[in-house]
Amino acid sequence: SIDQGWCLISCIWLHAGVFHVSANMLGLLVIGIRMEREFGFVKIGLLYVMVELAGSVISGRFVRSNISVGASGAVFGLLDAKLFELIINWTIYSNKVASLLMLVLIVVVNLGVGILPHVDNFGHIGG
Repeated sequence: SIDQGWCLISCIWLHAGVFHVSANMLGLLVIGIRMEREFGFVKIGLLYVMVELAGSVISGRFVRSNISVGASGAVFGLLDAKLFELIINWTIYSNKVASLLMLVLIVVVNLGVGILPHVDNFGHIGG
């Protein structure tokens, strides 16, 4: 409902268990730190908040009968940004295949986490 907009933001700091928070942290460690070093705290911070909000909105739109938690939308948004950066700068990467495989691995793990209770892949895709 319109008077519960705070739910779109508060779900970012809630997780559906140790495995869920661990998968998010793995994604942030592998992708987030590298992107923050490359593009800066402010740009990545703004991107993180915007894509997490987008993931929350999509999740709230499509999953109406259940609660959903997690920062996976933001992780997927950072993965998307990293994929586009990899494609744009393909010629300067020395380990192209390793970089692409790492992105695919993180996506597969997080989509697998999406089958856990209170975690949904709509939030992942929305990010």
